[in-house]
Amino acid sequence: MVAYDFLVGGVIPLLFLVSAVRNSDAEVSFTMVLSVALYFCVMGAAVWAWSGNDTGRWVLLFGVTCVALQWVNNALQVLSASQIMPGDTQRRMGVIFRAAITITLNWWYFNRKSTVRYYKQAKRYRKR
Repeated sequence: MVAYDFLVGGVIPLLFLVSAVRNSDAEVSFTMVLSVALYFCVMGAAVWAWSGNDTGRWVLLFGVTCVALQWVNNALQVLSASQIMPGDTQRRMGVIFRAAITITLNWWYFNRKSTVRYYKQAKRYRKR
């Protein structure tokens, strides 16, 4: 799940954002800068959680949740626009569905007993 979060919550959106900015004449907005910072936060937290750190697990969980909520917000903004391209509604609904699945799977996985036990065990092991 950590590798999935690293790729889907960090690398892939970052590459799409960089590609969109390079192919556009628009200025880089503050929202884009925050998005890049959030993607780097998710990637860093994924590496941190992969090492078995419990705090990294929580930072990753909240970071991925923020990224997924950002996907939902962006999709809703496009859907509320006055002129929607044909087929864009289904695509945006798919983004909202994937965001909901990502949030659900992450909260389920990182809070199930065996995963919590692993991170707590790793925390005790490092204290020795």
